[in-house]
Amino acid sequence: MTPYYALTADGEHDLRQITLAEKSAFVVGNEEFGLSFEPTDYPGMQTLRIPLFGQMESLNASVAAAIVMYEYVRQHGKD
Repeated sequence: MTPYYALTADGEHDLRQITLAEKSAFVVGNEEFGLSFEPTDYPGMQTLRIPLFGQMESLNASVAAAIVMYEYVRQHGKD
C-alpha cells in the first residue's frame, strides 16, 4: 500500500527525520485554509511538518510542495 503523507503546520513527523517510502503520495492543503479534511479520518495517513525558523507560521503551498519533493528526491533519487 502506498503511504500517504499530509503536510500540516503541526505534523507528527519532522520532514528532516522521517524516511519517506519509495512509493509515496503527498497532500498539500490550501494556503489559507489548510487541508479540506481531517488526516485522522484516514487510517495510515501520516502528517509531516516542515520546520520553520523565526516568526514564520506557514509556507506558500507551492514552496512546501517543492521542499517535500526535494527531500523525496534526496532520499530516493538515482544518480
